[in-house]
Formats: sequence, structure tokens, C-alpha cells
Amino acid sequence: MVIINKKIGLTILCLLMIITGCATQNSKDKKAQIALLKPKEVIEHFYKYYNQKNLKGMNMLTIEKYHSSESSWGFDNLEYIKVINIFEDTDQTNKEVYLRQMKKSQIIDMEKEKLELENVAIFKVVFEVKYKKEGVGPSDSGRDEYSYTLTRKDKNSPWLISSFGH
Repeated sequence: MVIINKKIGLTILCLLMIITGCATQNSKDKKAQIALLKPKEVIEHFYKYYNQKNLKGMNMLTIEKYHSSESSWGFDNLEYIKVINIFEDTDQTNKEVYLRQMKKSQIIDMEKEKLELENVAIFKVVFEVKYKKEGVGPSDSGRDEYSYTLTRKDKNSPWLISSFGH
């Protein structure tokens, strides 16, 4: 009787280890996939996750500053959100302005800034959103346009959304 209980216990323990290992591997695979995304693809995935109300997916694509609860994204009132168009802002001046805003009180090293410019991408995103109830959130249903700034630490780092808004 004791031997049977030990076998059952070991079997359950093995199954739990296998399940946990698969979940961990799946999480690592997802992070590896995200690390390979181009800036425009990050935005596309962000909206896909937003429409799916997948906070974990959204958080993987943004800097920690934007990691928040589901209620702050208004998932309970969201019927759908979809991208209409994504335009890259290729004006280097806008990237420079962004970098300088991030380093307000620092001395700017122009050579270093040139390297950093390749780690900044700016996009204008036109999207359509439909809410279940109007007048509840910061805007009503319809088309809107946001600017998104994506950054990465270096060429080997993933692109992440570091700011967005009107």
C-alpha cells in the first residue's frame, strides 16, 4: 500500500515537473520571438494583444513604466481595437528631440547620440476603437491617432514601446 502511494506521488510529481517545464519553455520562446520583432511588428503585436485584452502580452512589448492593471486599460469596456495604418516618422530631428528630452540635465555627446539614434523609432498609428459604453473612458468610439516611440538598449536588445499618446 505504501509503495503504491509512493508511485502515485512520484507520478504526480513528474507530471507537475513536465507541465511546469513546458510552461517555462513556452514563456522563454515567447520572449525570444519578441526579441526578434521589428519596431512596426511590436506595434502590430501590441494592438493584437490589446484587442485580445492580453495584459501580459502588452506588458512584454512596453517598458516597465507602462506595466499596469487590466482596469487601467479599460478592458471591461473595450469591444474591439484595430490598427488602420502605421506610418514611420523618419525625421531624425524628432528622434533627437526625444533623446534630449530623456536626458534633460545631461551633457550631450554628439557621437554617442548618433549611435543612440539607431535605437529609436517613431511611428504614427491610426486605429479604430469601439467601446461598449460611450463617455466612460478618455475618448469615445471611432478613429484616433497616436504617436509611438520605441527604443532599445542596443542592436541586440528588443524594441519596446517607451512612450505613446497624442
